[in-house]
Amino acid sequence: TVFLCGFSATAWAAAETEIGVSVPLGKSAVPEGAAENYAIFHTDTLILEATAYEKNDGLYMEMKLTNPQDSAFSVEHRTGQVYDFVILDDKDKQLYRWSDQMAFTQAFTTSSIPAHTSVTYTAEIPKKEYQKIKKQAAAIRMYLTDTNYWAGLRIPKNGAHASASPI
Repeated sequence: TVFLCGFSATAWAAAETEIGVSVPLGKSAVPEGAAENYAIFHTDTLILEATAYEKNDGLYMEMKLTNPQDSAFSVEHRTGQVYDFVILDDKDKQLYRWSDQMAFTQAFTTSSIPAHTSVTYTAEIPKKEYQKIKKQAAAIRMYLTDTNYWAGLRIPKNGAHASASPI
């Protein structure tokens, strides 16, 4: 089942159960003056927080997974790859995939998040690489591989209402 959710920063997600979206409160690690997009998606089995912002003229992306359950949350993977980040243009054409530059163990693996704890996965597209795709980039998709869990954010842009327009 796919659920679509949106708020002022435009976000969407796929999950197995109900989803809620909220806006963060409190201090952020985002550099002052940087455009940021943030979303949180909550199910009975997993909380997924997605953040993206420009950093040193590159793009920083973060996916934080929290297990709210009283037991571990485990995923069996077909390879050693646990997550991925993909940049898309406004027609959903892939412009960048974090894992394209990676090599992963070609064996079944298991990742686990202990009860009531979090793990954070990050990726950063350096300035030189990001500047090549920045004008065409429209959205980010963050995946927990081999699951139905993913989140999407609009590429953060500086300027009035740049991140508030719908996709």
